[in-house]
Amino acid sequence: MKHGFVKCAAAAIRTMPCDTEGNTQRIIEKYKQLAANGVKLAAFPELCVTGYTCGDFFKQKTLLQNAEKACGEICDATADYECVAVVGCPVSVRCKLYNCAVIIYKGKILGIVPKSYLPEYNEFDEVRQFAAAPGTTSETVFASRATPFGTKLIFSCDEMNDFTFAVEICEDMVVPTPPSTEHAQNGANIIVNIAASSEAVAKSAFRRNIVRAHSSRISVGYIYACTGDGESTSVCNFAGHSMISEAGLLLAESKPFEFVDCITEIDCERIVSGKRTYNTYNNAVGQYAFRAFSMQPVETRLTRYIPPYPFIPGKNRDETWQEILDLQSHGLKKRLEVSAARPVLNVSGGLDSTLAFIVCVETMKLMGRPVSDIICISSPCFGTTSRTKSNAETICKGMGADYRQINIEASVTRHFQDIGHSANTHDAAFENAQARERTQIAMDIANMYGGIMVGTGDMSELALGWATFNGDQMSMYSVNAGVPKSIIQYIIRYYADKHTEGDIRAAFCDICETPVSPELLPAENGEITQKTEDINGPYAIHDFILYYLIKYGFTPEKIYLLAVKAFDGIYNDSVLKSTFGIFYSRFISQQYKRSCGADSPKIGSVSVTPQNGWKAPADASVRLWEKQVKEIIQG
Repeated sequence: MKHGFVKCAAAAIRTMPCDTEGNTQRIIEKYKQLAANGVKLAAFPELCVTGYTCGDFFKQKTLLQNAEKACGEICDATADYECVAVVGCPVSVRCKLYNCAVIIYKGKILGIVPKSYLPEYNEFDEVRQFAAAPGTTSETVFASRATPFGTKLIFSCDEMNDFTFAVEICEDMVVPTPPSTEHAQNGANIIVNIAASSEAVAKSAFRRNIVRAHSSRISVGYIYACTGDGESTSVCNFAGHSMISEAGLLLAESKPFEFVDCITEIDCERIVSGKRTYNTYNNAVGQYAFRAFSMQPVETRLTRYIPPYPFIPGKNRDETWQEILDLQSHGLKKRLEVSAARPVLNVSGGLDSTLAFIVCVETMKLMGRPVSDIICISSPCFGTTSRTKSNAETICKGMGADYRQINIEASVTRHFQDIGHSANTHDAAFENAQARERTQIAMDIANMYGGIMVGTGDMSELALGWATFNGDQMSMYSVNAGVPKSIIQYIIRYYADKHTEGDIRAAFCDICETPVSPELLPAENGEITQKTEDINGPYAIHDFILYYLIKYGFTPEKIYLLAVKAFDGIYNDSVLKSTFGIFYSRFISQQYKRSCGADSPKIGSVSVTPQNGWKAPADASVRLWEKQVKEIIQG
C-alpha cells in the first residue's frame, strides 16, 4: 500500500448453484490464499455465495436464509486478515430481494451495494427474481450486523487517502450512464465490478474493450471479477473472464476458461494524478456516504509490468513513429508558410540533427517544394570526426538538400584570442564557443536567404539543460523539443527502411549506432572522446524519470522504486543511483534554458517546454528533491 500501490484480485472460485456451504468454504479458502499473498482488495463474482444460475430457487426462503448465514461465516472466518472482500449475495431488504455486493472487512460488513440495472434481454431474466436498487441509502441488518444499504457508498482507507473504492455489479457497467461514473466523480479511485457475464463468440473482446475504455474515461482502477467454473450450463457457459485495468491500461487478465485468479497492483497515486491534471474532470456533489476502514500500510511487492522505456509503444510502433513525423512536419509547414521561408539547420551526423533533417524533407513534400530548398550546414571543429561528418554529407547530398560545409576552427580560435582564452583550456567556454558559433552562422545564413533556423535539440537534452545557452538551445523553430532521446533512433530507422536504400540508408543506420556526443572536445585518433551517456548516465533512465516526474508528479522515491523494477537486468543499482543524482541536480536548476526556448510543436503528453508543457520558475528551490535523492543514493 505504500507509494500508492494496492494489491487487488479478481478471484476465481468454483460456484455451484444453491450450494451455499460449499461456495462459502471455497470463498473463505480463496480469501485466505489471496490475503497471504498480500492482496488488500479481493473481488468475488456476482452471487457467488449462492451461485448465479439458481433461477427461481432465489424465491426460496431456505436458500436466502443460508446465504445470509454464509455471509456471517465469511465475516467470522476473515476477521483477522487485512484484506477487504467484496462478495456477491442475494439480500432481502424490506420485502424486496436484491442482487448485492456485500463488502466485508475485519469481521464487519462495511456496506451492501445492490445492483442498479437488471438485464431482461439475456439468458437469465433477473427482473423475475430481483428488484432494482432503490435511489436512496438506508440502514439494514444483515447477518446480524448493522450496515448501510445503497449504491452511493464509497469505502475509504484511513491510512491511505488515495485508496478509495466503490462497487457496481455486472450490467451496471454497460448502460449509458454507469453508476461508476458518479462514484468516480465523488472520489472513488477504484471500481469493483462483480459480474456473471455469460460467454459467446467475440464477447470477451467486447468486454475487454469496454473495461479498458471505461476505466480510462472515468480515470479509475477497475476490477472486473466474473463467475466461471461450476455454474449451470443449461443455457449458456460462464468462462470466468476477469481483468484489472488502470485508467485504460490492462494490467492483468484471466482469459476465458482459464479459471485462474487475476492479481496485480493498482496505482492509486497515478489515478489521482490523472484526475488532478485534467481540469475538465469535475467532482460531483452527491449524497454519498463514506465508509472508513483502517489498514496498516505495508510495502507492496510489485508484480505488474513496469515498461523500462515508457515512450516506446508496445504495439503499432511504425504508426507511432509516422504520427510523430506528421506532427513535427505539419508544425514546421505552418511556420514556413507564415514566414515564406526556407528551412536552415545545422547537421552534425548525430541523432537530433538527422531527425530534424528528416522533418524538413517531409515538410518540403507537404508543401510541394524541392528538397534543395533545405539549407544544411556542417560546421566541423575541434571534436568533429570523419564518421559523423561523412554521414551528414551522405544523407544531405544524397537526398538533394543544399549542403554547405563551413569549417569554424579558425573563427573559434580567433574568438579565443579576442577574449583572451587559451585553446588548450577545455572548459565550458571552450565548448560553448563552438556551439554559439554554429548558431550564429545558421541564423546569419537564414537571414541571407530568407530562411528560419530550425532547432535540433530534443526533449531529453532540454530536461537536463544539456545545451549551450544561446547556442544549440536557441533557434527560430524547434521541431524536436517534444521528442525524447530514447525514441529518436527508432524513428530514424523506421524512416530509413521505408524511404531510403543503398548508401543513404547505410548512413542513417550508422548514425543510429554512433555514440551520442556534442563533439566539442578534441577527438583522439579520429574517434569520439566526449560521450554524453558516459558523463550523464543512460538517456533511457533520464527519460524514465522525466516521464513519471512530468506526467504523474511522482516523488523521486517512487520513481526509483519503479526504475529498480523496470531496469532489472538492464542497469545495475549504482548506475541507477548516479543517474538519478545527475537528473535531479540538473532538471530544476536548468529551467532558465527552457524558459526562453523557441516555439515547438507538442508531440506527446509529456513536454518540458513552457509553451505547451512544463511551466516553472527558474529560481525554485531544489532542497525538497535533493533530500529524497540523497536518501536514495545513500540507501
